[in-house]
Amino acid sequence: MTGLLIGVAVGFGLALLLAPKSGEEMREDLMQKGIELRDRAGELASRMPFGDGEGRGEERAVSDQSGTA
Repeated sequence: MTGLLIGVAVGFGLALLLAPKSGEEMREDLMQKGIELRDRAGELASRMPFGDGEGRGEERAVSDQSGTA
């Protein structure tokens, strides 16, 4: 999955650099693609399982104890 995202990013970058556009058009395109990639990365990250949630209570207990030490 990571390889696919890297390949897409490289492909977009090469396509933008090789396309005959003005500097202003290029900047607008780069900004738009960056926003799209950021949104897509956030969407993918929200779908990723980061554990089963069992350790969350323990993490809070430890952080509460560290404040009283």
